[in-house]
Amino acid sequence: MAHPNLSFDLVTDLAGIRAFERQWRVLEARADPSFSYFQTYDWCERWFTQFGAHIEEDDGPQARIFTASEQGEPVVIWPLMIEQGAMGLNTLTWLTWPHGQYGNVLAEPGNRAEAAIAACWGHIKRLPRIDSIELTDIPSTTALARVVFDDEEIDDAPNLSSIMDLGRFETVQDYVDSLSKTTRRGRGRRRRKLETHGDLDFAVFEGGTSDYRGAVAEALRMKDVWLANTGKVSRALSMEGNAAFLSSLPVSPGGTGRALAGVLCLDGKAIAIEIGFERGGDYVSYLGAFDWELRGYSPGKIQMDMMLRWTIEKDLKSYDLLGNASSYKDDWSNFEVPLLTRLVAQSVLGIARTEMWVKRLRPALKNTVEVLPDAKRRMLVSALRNKSGNAPAGT
Repeated sequence: MAHPNLSFDLVTDLAGIRAFERQWRVLEARADPSFSYFQTYDWCERWFTQFGAHIEEDDGPQARIFTASEQGEPVVIWPLMIEQGAMGLNTLTWLTWPHGQYGNVLAEPGNRAEAAIAACWGHIKRLPRIDSIELTDIPSTTALARVVFDDEEIDDAPNLSSIMDLGRFETVQDYVDSLSKTTRRGRGRRRRKLETHGDLDFAVFEGGTSDYRGAVAEALRMKDVWLANTGKVSRALSMEGNAAFLSSLPVSPGGTGRALAGVLCLDGKAIAIEIGFERGGDYVSYLGAFDWELRGYSPGKIQMDMMLRWTIEKDLKSYDLLGNASSYKDDWSNFEVPLLTRLVAQSVLGIARTEMWVKRLRPALKNTVEVLPDAKRRMLVSALRNKSGNAPAGT
């Protein structure tokens, strides 16, 4: 059923975002929480405060947050932004990219959601001065995916999200019993080996606390060491202001979302940290880091096991390792969700970018760099830094 009286608006600056806070939080509380933490008000407002163009004339990504309302109450919030590239090419993409990991919208529950999303999509494709639209990592199970792909046949999803469905386990012991004997023995042996060096302790801290902020700072320090030693790159982690952004994330009013830090300590010293977010019982493992000097003891895997057990104890619904499926995630997940990408070229420049860079050159470059040995990748990254004076942009 369509909405007969929808009104549409476009939020383009920080003042507009903050003015829309009440309506945003109202819809956030009503919308399906699945795959939508990265569209919550606190995530988007804190990110834009740190990285966005606060007014149209500023440098940086420009907000293009599309809203649909009925009788003054929000029905859809679609957070997007414009990034300007070479030759003045404007790309419309997800607000908070590359930090945000799922592409989605906030939409009212019920059978009218898809009609409202479709109406918004029509308006979005008519936005002026847009060369290309790049909407990545849309979970295939969402109403948004059904609208923007309009029942198209999708042969191969470009990405997969690895998730542990916690509803299969009433207790932590049920989870442990589901593991193979080899896995159980391996995890126990790994933990006992580390415990020969001291006492292990695990705790989870909520956003907005000094413990959480300290955990974020230490996790990012550990991650920097890991990036330097492996030669890997991350555009999100190299952005100035990253620590301030992640540290600022709170527990949202009404419990519609919360930032969490799981910290594993050895004799009181943090040796592995996981930063994650929970919304509606779904937990996403966002960033993991560990003490590089203890890498032979796999503290990161021990910490992951403890965090997963904690989510079961707290009666959460899922433990989500996000996209970019890899073999190590197989041991920590029991199902996958395809993540889809919608590309729309809006100009000649947009066609060139979409066909040559997005579909061909960028994936080929990424694959080439990823298969390089660590030593050669470190040399390449160092050369690029020396040439540009900045960290190279990762994925």
